[in-house]
Amino acid sequence: MKNKLFCLIIFLLLLSNAFAVLPKGGMKVFAVTTEGTAVTADLYLTIESGTGEIWTNVNPLMGTTTQSAAITAVQVAGNYSSETKNLDFKFDIDSDASIVEGPSAGAAMALLTISMLQNKVLNPKVGMTGTISSQGKVGPVGGVYAKTEEAKNQGLKLFMIPAGEARQVIKEDGTVKTVNLVNYAAENWSMKVVEVATIDEALKFAFSEIEQIDVNTSGQPEIKEFIPVPLPESADLKIMKELSKGMMENAKITVKGARNALSNTALSDAEISFLLSTLNSSEQALIEGETLYEKNYLYSAANNAFISKVYASLVKDVAENPSILNSDSKLFSLKVNSLKDNVESLKQNLDAFVPLDFIEWHIAAKQRLLWAEINLEKIQNVSEIVIDVGAKTQETDQMKK
Repeated sequence: MKNKLFCLIIFLLLLSNAFAVLPKGGMKVFAVTTEGTAVTADLYLTIESGTGEIWTNVNPLMGTTTQSAAITAVQVAGNYSSETKNLDFKFDIDSDASIVEGPSAGAAMALLTISMLQNKVLNPKVGMTGTISSQGKVGPVGGVYAKTEEAKNQGLKLFMIPAGEARQVIKEDGTVKTVNLVNYAAENWSMKVVEVATIDEALKFAFSEIEQIDVNTSGQPEIKEFIPVPLPESADLKIMKELSKGMMENAKITVKGARNALSNTALSDAEISFLLSTLNSSEQALIEGETLYEKNYLYSAANNAFISKVYASLVKDVAENPSILNSDSKLFSLKVNSLKDNVESLKQNLDAFVPLDFIEWHIAAKQRLLWAEINLEKIQNVSEIVIDVGAKTQETDQMKK
């Protein structure tokens, strides 16, 4: 009888440990405001018995993308625990902002949720930024440098960023330059920054001895964008090759001009931070364009050069003329009117003649013209000017005060 009782007690103890979760947990998360300033917020999670419900706080109000990130985080956590359907998850973000919006806390939410389901306490010196997909992949976000610097200011010793995001454009000592954030953080902040592609990698680093992590060898190689095999050279593509090459060179000149303009601008640090993120997008598009050009994907290369120049031109214009951001800016009005004239002129040219031999090019040109008209309409109808760097990140973090 005593043996049976002893076995029953042991079984119950093992059973309780098997389903043990941390009821409360938290970690710091980082965002960039619409003014370009990096801020810290506290992410809290409470786990209770329930039916798989997911709750987010209303003060501050969580936007739909943040709520979606919380839902995805719990879905991903379900791959690490069979108990998620028997529990309720209550997320809370303590912030001075009245609205918290953006997906960049998704990876942190997943990391915190999984850790608590595994009854593990996260090291308070560990943080991360990145979106999270339902497959557990950590995706790119904006403002990585600013967030990492803010993490350093908060005393964190390990900060995880999405794979491929180590390359950052920054302004330091009056000079705009490109740095590898992994090396930069180690050399200047005594902080370890590692790139992670999946939540599995994040979990591995989060529960490693920080001092033992080798940032030069840790993590998986960056998964590069798929590029098809090189296309053969063709005399028919000679004109397009020259056009693409010219656009690439033009984009390089514009990027260089944007760098110089940012190095000497009178903009505030917060505004510069936003523009640096945009310039980072410009340079990344240019790098991808050069690779495509080498592979003889000439139209795609030209497209990347075009995108790069658009971003760089925005940076250069704003850096050289900060007053353009004012709501009553005459320069802004002049540029809008000039754009309207250019769009109308291009529209007339495209409507006047349709080259049957280049019908695809003609359609592509009309599509771009339509985009220009739509965005021009948006510009004229906004009450204030906001620089949105979401093109790089797919979705932009916003914390509106």
